[in-house]
Amino acid sequence: MWIAGLLSRMGIGGNIFCSKAIIRDGYIEEVFSVMDKHAVISQMVMPFVAVGDGNNDAEMIEAAEVGIGYGGVKEIAPAVLECATHLIYNEEKLVYFLEKLL
Repeated sequence: MWIAGLLSRMGIGGNIFCSKAIIRDGYIEEVFSVMDKHAVISQMVMPFVAVGDGNNDAEMIEAAEVGIGYGGVKEIAPAVLECATHLIYNEEKLVYFLEKLL
């Protein structure tokens, strides 16, 4: 899980769903398993927090109690801009927000 380091630093465990990627030297080299977000929504225990940037994240973000559009890597997609409860454009601010939220 490519966000394992962040989750570990934040002390977050439990039900975590994420696409899987190969990380080398701190960068994503290859995404080899993309999470089916539609299928995951039905498995989520309410309330939940969702973070994403692409149009394929919008349904998940809209279903979440806290839906975060994250633009730290690329632009936040229009569908996410329409439904997110929060927009964050900086990794440090995302971590800070999640730490305060959790």
